Amino acid sequence: AVVQRISLMMKHGSLVVAFFHTHKSPGPVPAVKYRLIDDHNLEYHPLGFDLEFQKVYQTRDVTQLFKGHQGVKFYLLKHNVLEVLLKKEQALENL
Repeated sequence: AVVQRISLMMKHGSLVVAFFHTHKSPGPVPAVKYRLIDDHNLEYHPLGFDLEFQKVYQTRDVTQLFKGHQGVKFYLLKHNVLEVLLKKEQALENL
């Protein structure tokens, strides 16, 4: 549902960056929000509360979540965090 809401707000050709943990942590992790400022800057905002993982998504799962988006870049970062950059190809209603 979250991915669908994000996709509906996006214009054709726009980009979304997402971060996914690839391993389940033993407990809650701090919740954060990211905002793309420009081509070279990403703003980081701690939200002040913790979240418990409900599900861990692997690369193939992420591509299924974002149907109608083209995977542009996939990076596995430190601490098993998958950074994903996707480009919207078509409207979700057309799938």
